[in-house]
Amino acid sequence: MNYAPLAILLVLLAIDWRQTVTICRTPGRREVWIEKIIGVYPKEHRVHLWFGACAGAAVLAYVFLPWWVLLPFIAVETGAVMNNYRVGIKPAGL
Repeated sequence: MNYAPLAILLVLLAIDWRQTVTICRTPGRREVWIEKIIGVYPKEHRVHLWFGACAGAAVLAYVFLPWWVLLPFIAVETGAVMNNYRVGIKPAGL
């Protein structure tokens, strides 16, 4: 099995996860895409639930579907992480 796509996707999800926590912890910061998925000013636990579910879905997709199915999700997450860095959102500390 080729584990590289799953590993890449999970690392990108983890970075995006921490960037989204940064948005939650920053008063007054609003990102439009978050409003459509987890609410206007989401609580941190909702972010954890959302990204935990995404990571779980990625693992299940990898187990039950061909590995190349993850490629579009890798592309989307790469774009999200790059955009967050471009606008100055750094991953939150633990």
